[in-house]
Amino acid sequence: TVAIHIDVNRGPACRFGPVQLVGFRKVPPEQIEFKIKEGSPYHISDVEETRRQLFGLRVFRLVNVTPDLENPDPTVVPITIQVQENKPRSLKLGLLASFQDGSQILGADVLFEDWNLGKKLWTYQQELRVGGHYTDRLGPQSLANGTLILKHFFVQGLDFIQSGRFE
Repeated sequence: TVAIHIDVNRGPACRFGPVQLVGFRKVPPEQIEFKIKEGSPYHISDVEETRRQLFGLRVFRLVNVTPDLENPDPTVVPITIQVQENKPRSLKLGLLASFQDGSQILGADVLFEDWNLGKKLWTYQQELRVGGHYTDRLGPQSLANGTLILKHFFVQGLDFIQSGRFE
């Protein structure tokens, strides 16, 4: 039997220091509610949550949230948030063909997405699906879907979501 005794000396409580934002060009940082705030208690989980939150916006392809542990005041931890922005829009095209049991499914998909509409982090998605299921009784069918998501619509925390469908 071995007994191990470990003394842990916790250091002083730390607070977040100044937050430096690097790489924001078309995405307005004032539209983002950051988990990390200068003066709030330092928690490593807030650093990770901020990174996840920024990736979740889908407008960044790189996010680094780095604490400066070399600060002369050991109770203040400055943070650097560095991002590289994605292209704010995407266009995806797809084709579908299936031949089975005397029926045919033929179609095409077009999906347009804008993740920073009006430089306000509003999301717009438009999908057009044309084609159909061809059998002896059914002819071609078409479908168009659209979704508009306005984050922080007029006030922080209020989201507006509108969807539409046309067949």
